[in-house]
Amino acid sequence: MPPPPSDALLQIGPLVLRWYPLLIALGIFVAMHLTGRELERKGYSYDLSSAMAIVVVPLAIIGARLYHVITTYEHYTDNWVRAFQIWQGGIGMPGAIAGGALGLFIMSRYYRLPWQVSFDSIAPGLILAQAIGRWGNYFNQELFGGPTMLPWGLYVDAAYRPAAFAGVEQFHPTFLYEFLWNVALFGLLWYLRPLDRWWPRGTATLVYLSGYGLVRLWLETVRIDTALLFGPIQLGEAVLGPWRHNFLLGGLAFLVFGAWLAYRLYTTWRERGPPPLPPLFGTTTPASAKQ
Repeated sequence: MPPPPSDALLQIGPLVLRWYPLLIALGIFVAMHLTGRELERKGYSYDLSSAMAIVVVPLAIIGARLYHVITTYEHYTDNWVRAFQIWQGGIGMPGAIAGGALGLFIMSRYYRLPWQVSFDSIAPGLILAQAIGRWGNYFNQELFGGPTMLPWGLYVDAAYRPAAFAGVEQFHPTFLYEFLWNVALFGLLWYLRPLDRWWPRGTATLVYLSGYGLVRLWLETVRIDTALLFGPIQLGEAVLGPWRHNFLLGGLAFLVFGAWLAYRLYTTWRERGPPPLPPLFGTTTPASAKQ
């Protein structure tokens, strides 16, 4: 896989349109549209999506940037102004999820919408937006994995290689791995939409959180970018760690939300019988009432 020709799509004099913020913006609009469709399918107004986005999007961006700066603070100690230069790359998805969740909860209460409905409605669009945004890492030549000789290895220009791998040319394209996983998770969530008449509110959110936690758990074992580390921990003669912080967060999310999801599915199956799985290819009928 060749490197991108440039991180900029268009430059006219001092005006530069870079791929990274463009892809983030595209992801936001895709998420808003799909969230609106989901709300409409559940019996609510499509316009609620754009109305709630006024608060949700800024809080998600602020949370994403804060998380990145805090966990890579050593990059900004010599020039704190760079912490505000988000167009240069650098957002943390755990921070985006936390900030966006706070905004979504606030706006759900404001519009008197059950917050579980809001979270379930945004889940498919959010994971697809994350898939789109990951291509920003490709154009910025950042957050790649360790060296590889696999056919799909990513060629990284010398200026972007870590000092320890200055002589290596090909690396794991972790952005591509996450993109493919997120698209698959989006497909699963979109396929399972009709089950909101069978499973309790909030279950689609658990699918999203556990699924995304799983992929981050794996990707953090491949990536080689500098990251905040936790540990090591001495247990007798054994030394555990150190671990990347996102490895621990991903593992915790997968275990906690995955166990919660499994329990919910088990108890719902016992109470209501097997789920009425929709056809693999076909249309989804609108919900008969507000969920």
